[in-house]
Amino acid sequence: DEASPWRAEAGWLAVPLLIVALILAWVWQRWQEKRFLARPRDVQRAFAHLVCLGDIPPLQSTNARPLLLSPADDAAATQPFETLYASVQLAFTFSNQQYLLVTSADRGEGKSLVAANLAQACAQGGRRVLLIDGHWESPSQHHYFGLPRRRNLATFLQRVADMVDLRSEARALVNLVDARPQLSEWLSRVVQPTAQPHLFVLSNGAEPVPAALRHPVLFRGV
Repeated sequence: DEASPWRAEAGWLAVPLLIVALILAWVWQRWQEKRFLARPRDVQRAFAHLVCLGDIPPLQSTNARPLLLSPADDAAATQPFETLYASVQLAFTFSNQQYLLVTSADRGEGKSLVAANLAQACAQGGRRVLLIDGHWESPSQHHYFGLPRRRNLATFLQRVADMVDLRSEARALVNLVDARPQLSEWLSRVVQPTAQPHLFVLSNGAEPVPAALRHPVLFRGV
C-alpha cells in the first residue's frame, strides 16, 4: 500500500504535536491562575502579604432588608462584624487613615452588605461614620437604611462638575479648594442621617451614574 508510509509518518508526527499541545495547555493554565482568583489557594497566594482584618461567613437574609446590627440579632451573625470593626479600629489607631473602601471583583459578593453592617458597627462603637454608596449601577444602601433617593451622590457630583474645569486636573483641584464652603453646604444637603446615632449615608440615585460624573477629580470633592 503506497499510503502506508505516509500514515506511519503522520502517526509519529502526532506524538510531538500532542506533547507540544499539552505543554501549551499547562502554560495557559498557569497564566490563567496568575490572572484570576479561581480557587481559595489563589486568594491566599495573591494576598498573602496583606493583613486579614476579618472573616465574614455567608449570611442568610430572612427578609427584604439584610442584617443590620442590633442587640436583638443572633450573636453568630453579628460577631464577625464586631470583630472586623475591632480590627479596623486597631489598624486606624496606628495611622492617620480615615477612609475605608469596601469592594469586590464581581456583583453579588456581599460588598454592600458588609459595608452597611461594618458602618453600623463603627457607629455603635462611638465613631461618626459617613457611608458613601459608590455602586454606580445598582446602589442599595438607601434600601438597607430605608432612605429616600431624591438626595444622592449623583446630585452632588453634578454640582461639582458644574464648577470645576476638568480639562486640567491641577486647575480642577484649585477649583475644589476655592469652592470648599459651597461644597460643604451642598454635601450637607445630600447626606442623610439614619436611625443609628452617629451614622450618616450618602446614597446613590435611581438611575446609573453617568460616565461623565465618574471622574476621580469630581469624587475628590466629597
